[in-house]
Amino acid sequence: MSTSCRLQVEELDQRILPSVTTPAHALAGQGTGTYVSRSLGVDRGEGATLQGTTNLARLGHVTVTGTITGPGNVRSGHAWGTLTFANSHGRVTVDIEGPLQKGFSVLPEVFSYHIVSGTGAYRSLHDQGTLTLLWHARTVTHVRGSLFPITHGTFTITIAGGYRVPPPPPPKVISGIAGVAMLGPLFPSAPAGVPDSLPVPGAVIAIEHAGGGAIISRVTAAADGTFAVKLPPGRYRLVPLPPLPGEAFFPGVPQIVVVQAGHYTHVTATYRTGI
Repeated sequence: MSTSCRLQVEELDQRILPSVTTPAHALAGQGTGTYVSRSLGVDRGEGATLQGTTNLARLGHVTVTGTITGPGNVRSGHAWGTLTFANSHGRVTVDIEGPLQKGFSVLPEVFSYHIVSGTGAYRSLHDQGTLTLLWHARTVTHVRGSLFPITHGTFTITIAGGYRVPPPPPPKVISGIAGVAMLGPLFPSAPAGVPDSLPVPGAVIAIEHAGGGAIISRVTAAADGTFAVKLPPGRYRLVPLPPLPGEAFFPGVPQIVVVQAGHYTHVTATYRTGI
């Protein structure tokens, strides 16, 4: 028997296993092994069991095991099977299926495949594509009392990769304003080493567009006076308000704050004592 196989697989998740590179096809590589094939009985087709090793782009060195069953000896059908790639980091299992064939056909050369499961570092891997197997028959053994011989041989797997996956979307940009509300000065002339301001717990910080208008966001300072608010990049007017709305408090000093993409702009929201 002479049948060929080349397996193509590619990752959808680029975060499967630490690697120095990120190839387009996660399972690209080559390997070899041995197989045994025999007829499974009248109208049950030919079956092959294989095991070997291969080196794959993202998985590294793995063992490969699997079984493939051909179409029946009479009716048309599809060859099908399962291949599993495994190492100490986890395993990936793919289901394979051949094209529609007539009865008495040998195992096909080309299969479609898709990943059905992954474990460990490969639990998030998803892919589909086509594969082929290349078999090299060595010995054919005739079994006493059976019409169907057993074939022993070696195989070579070449994994060229499946379809190219588009790059993942860029991470969401987080930006905004972070700071602390402070009240001061506390002394006409502060003594050396003595703080001249205090945090304002519960301070209400209103955010407007730089040109003025309605308040677009409002945040309350924590017990230590700190606060943070998420905002898209742009220019804003920050207005410190009393901790208790409607009650008299030291006046807050409005200021214009520029928010840039990717980080928070840090500010001090100042309340003046008038000292």
